[in-house]
Amino acid sequence: MSERDQDDLSKWIEGKLDDESLASSYSKEDINKFKAILNKVDSFEPAQDLQIDIDSIVSGGKKSGSVFMGGNLRLAIAASITVLLISAAYLFFYHTTKVSTSFGETMVFTLPDGTTEVTLGPNSSLSYNNRRFPRKRRVRLDGQAFFDVNEKGDFKVEFEDGEVNVLGTEFEVLEYESGLKVACYEGKVSMSYESQTQEIEAGELIRFIDGVTDSRLIDTQSPAWIKGTSSFEDAPLKEVINVLKSVFEVEVITNDIDLERRFTGKFNHENLELACKVVFSSLSVDYTLEGKTITLSSK
Repeated sequence: MSERDQDDLSKWIEGKLDDESLASSYSKEDINKFKAILNKVDSFEPAQDLQIDIDSIVSGGKKSGSVFMGGNLRLAIAASITVLLISAAYLFFYHTTKVSTSFGETMVFTLPDGTTEVTLGPNSSLSYNNRRFPRKRRVRLDGQAFFDVNEKGDFKVEFEDGEVNVLGTEFEVLEYESGLKVACYEGKVSMSYESQTQEIEAGELIRFIDGVTDSRLIDTQSPAWIKGTSSFEDAPLKEVINVLKSVFEVEVITNDIDLERRFTGKFNHENLELACKVVFSSLSVDYTLEGKTITLSSK
């Protein structure tokens, strides 16, 4: 459960948020279950010795366990509500599936809606709620992925500082330190990042780097990296270095190199030495490669 979901639920319980507003974070089925839990609490008339059958309340009558509390009545009621909400949260929301790749590895898989195909890039991870996904298609991305969303309906990719909202499309997201790249290959996406919102059409690529927006056109049907080659057109060096690190599991010591200089070209994921030569020699940057460490310096 994200912090935003928890905050919405807290406001709803306190009466500060209506059902319609809560529906942006939870399905109608989940809201009805919350109501059932709260109705049980509101209608409960405790005795001096308090015993609540939590599992029976949550599961709708199937008894499997209980919690016993005695003593102070106010403390007992407070404890009962806390236990109920924690139990509900675990039962309803903590069904997270996480798919991860190692350095240099890509993975293709289908999400639980049965139609959305994901190609996860090197050194990346994708998380989603397996139980709620068919009704609320939302994923959390750390790294790089290409999405082929076929089924109609909302689809959301969340990442640090932003999200991409989709309606049936093919698109790529690359998130890295101090930067983000989103490329749309088919359809249309709406992206919000660091308080900025922008729509991206098919054939368009948008970069956000240190608060600066860069837009350009693309003429390919899918990103080259899903076939083992990373291709760049006027990309900042910091983006290229991020890809090198993810593909080859290397450390890059940049020293005083200008990371905003632009690179156009491509390299294969099979040969680190050749990749370094292609990238750094073309930018007139000296480099040394020792094991898994690349050290850069100006010529």
